[in-house]
Amino acid sequence: MIPHESPSRNEDQDLPRKSTIVDLGSGEGKLSSLLAYVEGIDELLAVEPSEAAIKKAIKRFEKLEKAYVIPKATWGSLFYYDARLQHKDVIVLCEVIEHINEERLPKIMSLLLSQYSPQTLIVTTPNAEYNAVYELDEMRHDDHRFEWTRSQFQKWCHVMNSLE
Repeated sequence: MIPHESPSRNEDQDLPRKSTIVDLGSGEGKLSSLLAYVEGIDELLAVEPSEAAIKKAIKRFEKLEKAYVIPKATWGSLFYYDARLQHKDVIVLCEVIEHINEERLPKIMSLLLSQYSPQTLIVTTPNAEYNAVYELDEMRHDDHRFEWTRSQFQKWCHVMNSLE
């Protein structure tokens, strides 16, 4: 896991392998719906613990037209081991970790890095420094347990890399 800022729209071109992707904490399937149009993906799992969100994702996926792959919405959680997630090319946690208490993150990251062993792990989280643009004095969402600065996120990534 290497901290990276300002990803380009074509970064998927740089991934060595991307045929199997897991959108872990996929919510209503917004990211998975976009990934469905990326050429070269053969399997796209949208994993989510909320059944209400899964139902919305399924409806979203049913409307996809001319996609390379239709995402498969499935129940799952970062807190429970799931053999289906082992050895995928890419696992994405997009705006997920800030909804988890910080003290629980090392165990989750150990599971992801050691047992699931994806070729690429992509983790995104809101940038607390950007909150000023929104003129916010508080976190962006009531359910956020934290929002880090870029420096804090970078430090956390380096610590999590040492767990491997």
